[in-house]
Amino acid sequence: MAIQESTEREWIFYPSLGAYEALRKVICERPPLNEWRPKEVRFPEGTPSHLKTELKPSDVGNAFEPAVWAYELCSYLDLIKKKFGSPVAEKTSEHILVLSGFDKTLESRLPILFKAVEAAIATHDPASSPQFADNPSAQFHLTLAGSILYVSDWPKERKAPLLMTLAQCLDVGKYLAESAFLGELEKARRTVDSIQWSSAPGPFERQLQRKVGNPLFPPSDRKPTDAQVISARVSDLRNTAEFLRRYRLHVQEAMAWKDKMLNLGQVSDFLYRSFDLMESCAVLGNYFSPEMEVLKAAADASKGALAAAVPDAAANEQLAKYESLVVFQCSTPMIIARTLEELGTATNEEWIRSVFSEDLETIRESGVYAASIGLDLLQDATSNVEVAVRDGMWPDFAKKKLDAFSIGIQEGARMYEANETTGSKPTSGMRNATKRFFRRFS
Repeated sequence: MAIQESTEREWIFYPSLGAYEALRKVICERPPLNEWRPKEVRFPEGTPSHLKTELKPSDVGNAFEPAVWAYELCSYLDLIKKKFGSPVAEKTSEHILVLSGFDKTLESRLPILFKAVEAAIATHDPASSPQFADNPSAQFHLTLAGSILYVSDWPKERKAPLLMTLAQCLDVGKYLAESAFLGELEKARRTVDSIQWSSAPGPFERQLQRKVGNPLFPPSDRKPTDAQVISARVSDLRNTAEFLRRYRLHVQEAMAWKDKMLNLGQVSDFLYRSFDLMESCAVLGNYFSPEMEVLKAAADASKGALAAAVPDAAANEQLAKYESLVVFQCSTPMIIARTLEELGTATNEEWIRSVFSEDLETIRESGVYAASIGLDLLQDATSNVEVAVRDGMWPDFAKKKLDAFSIGIQEGARMYEANETTGSKPTSGMRNATKRFFRRFS
């Protein structure tokens, strides 16, 4: 949340956090911000027929994304300016521009689009569009669309046909942005210019949160700097954008297949892409629970279709094993492992410190993971906890953590021994084996 409640039950606005949450909400198109996309393209008279065929609503919506996002953020900044004044709005804008570095294209275009909005406000002449005299909002957004198209690099022949549709999308976008942000900002009573943690962090910010005042980590790591928090958020946004790109294509594919007959190969591929996206989604954290629910529903539908078409016990068993592997890959211990790998700090010691910063069930699960692949990390864990106790961790609390890890190790050791005895093949080959099986029926 951009607005956080202090111990005095006073709601406070933090510009840095507000910028992050607003930018994330906009690019993720959290409801109602997902309702601006055009359902049709309104072509003026004289538009070439080939453009009417080429410019579909989905493609036009994708082309409008940066412009609408920029305008929604401008609307958010305008609300802040009215609530707290220009300095706070400018500070929030600075943070938005820094965080936009997660995407180099957006980073270069966002300042230009902000300037286009300012130019439209400064130059708008109501007399220029007398046909909209009874609708000032539509009249201004027509001017704004022209300003944005002027600085865009779209082909000249497409600018005029898209003017009206862009104006409508911008008009709707402003309304939605005010609906999304106004209620939250109205709660705030004052503003504080300091870094504040997100209540729904991505994996990189979460890793920094684990370290705050935590005796499991070296003293130099226990107080992350503002620059580290901003860098973590940029990395989280970068992963978010990549996930959303793949996720939206996946959803579009599902919508395109509606009421069509698919062969088993197509269904199988779609199922495994759903599983892959579930892993990426889990890493990004609870903020993406709506997307996770969609992916689970897609996977369940695909599984049902495959089970009905191929009632083969061996295939179903392989699929169940792979699904279990996906669930495990979505677990906190594995999310931490992949995060540390991206950070370049994927050592046993750093992983132990991180998982021991979580709840007891996660610590137990981590012990299962380590021992099930033959890792003996109990001594490493004990050494880390002993240092943490010397640095201030309560001994009883430390013992509970080690006991949970030990229980998990015992469970994982039994799994490892069973696999060695039965000669089970590594699960890494499950996906390809199962895909080959279903492709035989394509």
